[in-house]
Amino acid sequence: MIVLVPIFLFQALFADLIRLQLAQRENELALKAALRSVMSRYDRTLAGYGLFGLRWEESGSVPLYLDYLNRNLAGGEGYRYLDLQMEQSGSGIEPVYTLANPEVLKRQIVQEMKLKAPVEFITELLDKFQKSKADQAMSQAKLYSDSMRELEKLHWKREEALDKAWEKAQAMLEHVEGAGATLSSNLTRLTALAGQIGDRTEEQVLAAVSDAERTIQSLNERIRQLQQSMLALSMAMASLTGQEGPGAAESLMSAMSAVQNELNAASTLLSEQSANLAKLKQTLADMAEYALLFASSKQLVSATEQKLDTDYRALGAALDQAEELQGKWLAELERYRAASTADSQLSENLLLMTSAYDMAYFSRYKTEAARIPAALHGLALRWAEQAWWNTSQWSKVAEELQELSAFSASFKSSRASLEAERQARNDAARNEEEQERQKIGNSLAEIRKAVTGCSTGSGEIALYAKLGGPDSLAAKYSAYSKLAAAPPGVNRPAAEADTSVDLGMDIIGKFSGFLAGLRDELFINEYALDKFNYRTWGKGEAAPNEGLARSKPGEHPLVRQEAEYLLYGFNSCDLNLGAAYGEMFLLFLGIRTAEALMEPSSGAAGAVAPLVALLKAAAEGAVRAVQDMHTLTGGGAVSLFQKLGAFKVTYKDMLRVIFMLHPNQTSVLIRMQALLELNTGVDLTRTTTYVQGTSAASVNMWFLPGVLKAIEKTGAFNLDIEEGRSRFRQTAVYAYD
Repeated sequence: MIVLVPIFLFQALFADLIRLQLAQRENELALKAALRSVMSRYDRTLAGYGLFGLRWEESGSVPLYLDYLNRNLAGGEGYRYLDLQMEQSGSGIEPVYTLANPEVLKRQIVQEMKLKAPVEFITELLDKFQKSKADQAMSQAKLYSDSMRELEKLHWKREEALDKAWEKAQAMLEHVEGAGATLSSNLTRLTALAGQIGDRTEEQVLAAVSDAERTIQSLNERIRQLQQSMLALSMAMASLTGQEGPGAAESLMSAMSAVQNELNAASTLLSEQSANLAKLKQTLADMAEYALLFASSKQLVSATEQKLDTDYRALGAALDQAEELQGKWLAELERYRAASTADSQLSENLLLMTSAYDMAYFSRYKTEAARIPAALHGLALRWAEQAWWNTSQWSKVAEELQELSAFSASFKSSRASLEAERQARNDAARNEEEQERQKIGNSLAEIRKAVTGCSTGSGEIALYAKLGGPDSLAAKYSAYSKLAAAPPGVNRPAAEADTSVDLGMDIIGKFSGFLAGLRDELFINEYALDKFNYRTWGKGEAAPNEGLARSKPGEHPLVRQEAEYLLYGFNSCDLNLGAAYGEMFLLFLGIRTAEALMEPSSGAAGAVAPLVALLKAAAEGAVRAVQDMHTLTGGGAVSLFQKLGAFKVTYKDMLRVIFMLHPNQTSVLIRMQALLELNTGVDLTRTTTYVQGTSAASVNMWFLPGVLKAIEKTGAFNLDIEEGRSRFRQTAVYAYD
């Protein structure tokens, strides 16, 4: 008997422990079954979008869960054997994640679309894109465009420097021509004055003037004396009475005749001396004029030399700058040629631009221009050596002046011809560029007139007000996830032709890049296009697959514009559809431009200037792109690449591409949440996808509960025994994804 009692006690304790383990297992099964039962009541409206979520209501979801749990615990023979009871105070269910969480929504979308997304489109596009080397054509066109823009910038900077050099060269020529004409006139006058002055010095002339003046003064005195003598003789003659006899009168007459003869001689000499004095004074005036003209001419030579020196320095600096820019131009050209794998026609077109200047052009220019100030410097030295009125020296000065004029005329003739050719080239390039820009502008004007097909009713305005704004659905989901929807970065066709061409080339650069590395965004993008409508939904294209159209896109409040809203998020149909239209046009503009650049028969192949080639190709591409856009928006399909003629794309396909160019998942998901609530009326912040349930239960201990409680105190088992029942609590989770 003593042996049997311990055995019985052990068996009794073991039986209760086994019952406890069975009770916990049954409780776990009941808990999970209750969670499944609750979560099976998922929202059927969202299921049409391939989304699973339970509309959570505290007052309904928790009692429902407790009811399922209680019935699961109370059913079956096994449960009566265990006597398992639910402890309501410790049991419950709570939501953990909702569809308002962008990551949760993303996981469900990926699961929904993994087997449905038309990956074959992108795969086929990538395969044909690479096999046809269209990807190389796109990247080479982008490289060509970038190089052309850099070459264009360097080209016009170089031409501006050459314009400045020619401006300074013309200033030098004007200075030389003006000074040369004045100096030539002065030289003629100086030569004449030198001939009149002769070899006499000013001192000699002044001495001669003094002598002449003294002689004249002496002659005047002598004439006065002779006149007085004549008067006295005349008076004496008049006083004769006849008594003196005939000899007296005859004597007076003889004396008067002698005085008169002397007076006549003195008067003649006085006239001669006066004339001589006048000549001497004129010589002094000539000397004064000579000195003034000599000094002013010398000053003119010096001033002109300084002006030429200043202008030549500026000319040299401008030519140095032009030479440096030409070096950069050639370096950029070489960089392009090294990086380019395109057809040789493009490189040949580029080389045509280099024939205008070689690197020796600029040094020749400076050398030719330098002969003018050098010749003037020689003239200045010769002028400085010139004696006052040495006529033999003036011939040498005249030779220097003629040499200066000859250099100036020769430089002007040769350089003016070259400059005329340069200006003609630049004018032709500008005119041709402007013509091509005008053609592109005409296409852009046609694009801007494109009708979006949006309604103008107040109902649509109200829908967009509900979607966007400070208190909108998008704002609610953004605040819930604490993530902001970034403003859309849209590439719009610009009014300026060059800007639009650059945008188009930038887009094809991105396009060729993303095709080389696909990302998970594909599934979200396909979900947006399969569950929501877009501009050409159901128009002209094949009817959407019913398996992907359970969301009934044709019945949504926003008609044919939802995908564009998801992409851009503008609060206007016109803005969203216009943005998509503009980006598609720019993409086609870039592609068609690249194709035109590679076509030997296109106008671009015959252009002499690289930028003109780009603009010609862009003008051709713009016309084709406009035609493509008309076809797409009409519901038709076009060849994405001419080399892939059989590979057609629709408006929906192009939306796929545009979505890939804007890989901002967060913004798209937030707008998608707002659009889902607008379409279904379901608040995603209260639509759970992940719940956690707790079940508290107790089981009756058949044997020796007191002993079991004592065992519990040892820590060997967690039995929580109270009033003969062992209580326990278990937790489980359930998620749709």
